[in-house]
Amino acid sequence: MNSLAWPAVAAAAVSAALHLRAVYRGPPWRVYLFKPLTTTILLALAVVSTSAHGPRYQWAVVLGLACSLAG
Repeated sequence: MNSLAWPAVAAAAVSAALHLRAVYRGPPWRVYLFKPLTTTILLALAVVSTSAHGPRYQWAVVLGLACSLAG
């Protein structure tokens, strides 16, 4: 993994933790903020990263995350 990606990974981890905290403790509006934020950060990471499995697999992951974000 590129060393420049670590801040984005850390941001995704913090956002996911805040999402889980909001699920269990509230308030509900934070769930609707942090869930898409986490998915958007992961989507951006998937777009800019290189896949060891090839570009077809990488774009399948990107498409899956985009559909997750839309849903």
